[in-house]
Amino acid sequence: MHKRYFEGLLQQVQATHDNTLNTYSAQQYMDMRALTIGAYPAIALAEYVDEADGGFAVSMLASPDLNPLALNVLLLTMQP
Repeated sequence: MHKRYFEGLLQQVQATHDNTLNTYSAQQYMDMRALTIGAYPAIALAEYVDEADGGFAVSMLASPDLNPLALNVLLLTMQP
């Protein structure tokens, strides 16, 4: 899952280097940012902790079928 984060990060760095971020549509920009906000490493960490203590299963967050909006709402509700 962390691979998605790094691929998104590389895409953002390349677009910044090429000065092409301003050519992205709003949807393209949001899709890229969804990969680079750090959610995927956080999910991987939560899964690791979940496996270590046998707590609530969060593996469903890794599902490619999960609606990105639902993921955003879930992550916002998890913040203290």
